[in-house]
Amino acid sequence: MVGLAACPASAAQVAAPIPPVATGRPAATPVSPAAAGSVDVSANTVQINGRVWHDEDGDGRQGDGEPGVGRAPVVAVSIVGVFELSRGDARLRRAQDRAREALLGGSVSPSGDAGADDFGMDLAFDVTGDAGRYELAVDPGLTFVAVGLFAFGGPEEPQWTLTRPGAGSNLRSDSDFYPVEEDGPPLLGFAAPRFTEAGQRLQLDAGFQPLLAVTGGRIGPILRWGLVSVLAGVALLLIGRQWRRRLPG
Repeated sequence: MVGLAACPASAAQVAAPIPPVATGRPAATPVSPAAAGSVDVSANTVQINGRVWHDEDGDGRQGDGEPGVGRAPVVAVSIVGVFELSRGDARLRRAQDRAREALLGGSVSPSGDAGADDFGMDLAFDVTGDAGRYELAVDPGLTFVAVGLFAFGGPEEPQWTLTRPGAGSNLRSDSDFYPVEEDGPPLLGFAAPRFTEAGQRLQLDAGFQPLLAVTGGRIGPILRWGLVSVLAGVALLLIGRQWRRRLPG
């Protein structure tokens, strides 16, 4: 069993470990035919695009000059035609498992559309380019989007961690993905699932930070305070020796 590291407290949980269903829509971004490439831009589908970027300052917002992250796998899974779901519906878990299979099991190829399966789920898969961009299209319904925190084609070991989601008020520049807790460092991040409509366009971005950098950031203050404590102890010891020498024998 896996669980969310963080999710909006005000939204109702639909099924752990999936983030709560979003009640609003993220920023809509037009997708031009030239930019969409092989993505199906039919009015009958939901177009999802966004950017995976290196959040160098860790503020959760895309800053000027912060580079994209290439080779990050992204998958969208839509429970087709479903616009109302109870908390215990087994399809919620199945949709998450389907996304995990695609990202970790290599069940689809880059820029591939696996089509609807026996559970009525449509799946699309892409890998970010050098600029960190991805583009997907799925049939409308209850739609999940997940991102892998590793480089596609390499070892399935976490190389990144997700920055804080929902930072600031600009929906076009913050991160929309929540880490999924596992036994070790998370391998995946999920955006909050949402009910989508035909012709809808979603922008979902993911802020990444190097896993080692974040770990080092946590250890750094401890090391600094430890060094200060050692130096303070040495100084007190030297002062004590000086006072002992001055005391009458």
